[in-house]
Parts: sequence; C-alpha cells; structure tokens
Amino acid sequence: MRLTYYLTFVAANALIALGLGYLFFKPPNDYWQGLLLAGAFNVFLCWRYYQQIKEEDNNAK
Repeated sequence: MRLTYYLTFVAANALIALGLGYLFFKPPNDYWQGLLLAGAFNVFLCWRYYQQIKEEDNNAK
C-alpha cells in the first residue's frame, strides 16, 4: 500500500509539472488541460491511499 501511495504521489507531481510546463512554456494547446486533469485525479487517489495508510497505522497500534 505504501508503494502505491508513493508511486501515485510521484505520478501526480510529474503530471502536474508537465501540465504547467505546457501551460507556461509552449504555445496554447489542449495538452496542458489533460495533464493537469490527470494530475488532479492522481492527487485525489494519493489522498485516498494516504487515508487508508493512516487508518491501517491506527488499527495496528
């Protein structure tokens, strides 16, 4: 579960960074919207995994 959390966190940051890069450093196109949307979805998944990890840690104590 922790590995999934870390991979999702890295993927979310990478997608958001790519989306912002397209937004600010490339001519206007639609790529940045898709990348930012995918990054936002990964942030949501990352938050859910984090909540599950916290719950498992609380149950283990």
